[in-house]
Amino acid sequence: MWFYYDYDQTVQSTKDVLFGWTDWLWDTVGFRGFRMDAVKHFPPEFVGDLLDHLHDGGKDPGMVVGEFFDSNAGTLKNWVDDV
Repeated sequence: MWFYYDYDQTVQSTKDVLFGWTDWLWDTVGFRGFRMDAVKHFPPEFVGDLLDHLHDGGKDPGMVVGEFFDSNAGTLKNWVDDV
C-alpha cells in the first residue's frame, strides 16, 4: 500500500495511514509545509480532510502546494473549490 502503485484515498484505512505519515513528517522530521504531486488525479476532498486533520491536531503548515496542470483555468478553480 505504501508506494509504487495506485491506492484509493477514499478508503478510511488508506487515509489513516497517509494522515499518520503526514503527522510523522511533522512531528519527527520537522516538515512545516507540503507539496502534493499530481493532485488532479485524486479526490479534492482528501486534501480538505488532510488539512482538517492537521489543523485539528494543532498543526498549521506554512505552505501547502498541489501540482495541478490543465490548460483550462475553470477546471483548476473547480478542483480548488471542492477542497
